[in-house]
Amino acid sequence: TLTWTADADSPFYEIWASRASGGTYVRVGTSATNSFVHQRLTENQTLWYKVRGSNGTDLGSYSSEVQATTTKVAPSLVRLQVNRKGDAVRAEWD
Repeated sequence: TLTWTADADSPFYEIWASRASGGTYVRVGTSATNSFVHQRLTENQTLWYKVRGSNGTDLGSYSSEVQATTTKVAPSLVRLQVNRKGDAVRAEWD
């Protein structure tokens, strides 16, 4: 999760990412809060991010870039079944 200091003049933010420091940035999302979760990243992927606020009409300046590296995330439990006797459990993970 990326977080930053909120700006009272910016009701929403654009989040931009690059694969290299100072490289070409692409917009990866927007947020109405001062946080953002970048989905569908791979393990140990390093990206550089910058954010800019907007009031709906004007865009603010970009923030300084920051580096972030993904970590290994435990899989999510999708289904849990217990047999009628209660002596066996089946778990499915994503």
